[in-house]
Amino acid sequence: MMALINTYGITILPIIPASNQLADFYVAENIIPTRFRLDGAHIAIASIHRLDYVLSYNFQHINRVKTKLLTDRINHEMGYGAIVICTAKEVLEDEQSNKEEFC
Repeated sequence: MMALINTYGITILPIIPASNQLADFYVAENIIPTRFRLDGAHIAIASIHRLDYVLSYNFQHINRVKTKLLTDRINHEMGYGAIVICTAKEVLEDEQSNKEEFC
């Protein structure tokens, strides 16, 4: 996996104090279980860096309705934008349907 970072020029987003605070808030609000705080950090880092999407196949703590709704609410309250949590397949299907519309 590490080799893919260089091969594809993947940007590694830094963990900053604000992302740690946001992840802790997700845990404090019982959105993410304490022992899976790293899952909350995944969402928080993407939110802090104002990404559009978090792609995840983690259906236990990240890609589930409760997490999607409540992280959106907290992000809004904390001054961050909404972030779409979905699978890579959902994004690819959307891209394919957009191409078909323009052909």
